Amino acid sequence: MKRVILTKGLPASGKTTWAKTLLRKKKGAWVRVSLDDLEAMCFDGWRFSLEKASPTQRNEAFLMGMRDLLILKALENNQHVLVDEMNLADDSLDYFTKLVEGLATVEVEDRFLSVSVEECVKRDLQRPNSLGERAIRKIYRKYLQTSTSPPAYLEGRPDCIIVDMDGTLALLNGRSPYEAQKCDTDLPNEPVVETVKKWQEAVDVVICSGRTDDAKEKTVDWLRSYGIEFKALHMRQTGDMRKDAVIKEEIYRDRIEGKYNVKFVLDDRNQVVELWRGLGLTVFQVAEGDF
Repeated sequence: MKRVILTKGLPASGKTTWAKTLLRKKKGAWVRVSLDDLEAMCFDGWRFSLEKASPTQRNEAFLMGMRDLLILKALENNQHVLVDEMNLADDSLDYFTKLVEGLATVEVEDRFLSVSVEECVKRDLQRPNSLGERAIRKIYRKYLQTSTSPPAYLEGRPDCIIVDMDGTLALLNGRSPYEAQKCDTDLPNEPVVETVKKWQEAVDVVICSGRTDDAKEKTVDWLRSYGIEFKALHMRQTGDMRKDAVIKEEIYRDRIEGKYNVKFVLDDRNQVVELWRGLGLTVFQVAEGDF
């Protein structure tokens, strides 16, 4: 019996590279089908109808019909089929199993799930038809991110809130986030500052910032100038170029987890917000953070 293999993974996780490699190795034995390629061929990369300036599912259904017909024709032609798509929806396997019932067995190739969302974002940015970080992380949240329970309450440990600096408490006022030494020119993000000042009366304020610690003295002066009383200030070590999310998870694991009961987090950057939520913490995202 013929085989139908469904690739399963995020965009830029290596599905197409793997599928095309298999085609080359098994010359003529396999057919690769892809909604994305059909979309590019038929609609120049736009699968929705623009009639009345409102996207519809008309062209989506058309493309799916074409793809399914190609699958059936390939099997009729005595060839195996690679369905080179994300196939992350719960019903993907059932859909294709019913489509080829009696004609082929359906398998899922899910090795691509081992590729991290961060690596997929990095690879995607190198492609001419990049989806963008926001789109990939949205797909990840919808299909792959697991729900995490909040950390257990620790009797006898103080309550705290975790607060970011750049873009959250402080507005950069024209400086680059890499110009930490100019942080004394930052403006206060008034709603966030006022929120923190109200909460500092009841809980410890823990500042967790991706800003480099060569600006620690200026950061302390800035916080005090706006009446922010903090229990701890954790910053990126100068010269450490790792991503914000990596730095902050390390700070959390080493200096916060198990030592505090975290009431909530104030932050702005998408990758960091996703980190906090992945740790089971409640996050209030104070600004658009797609950077």
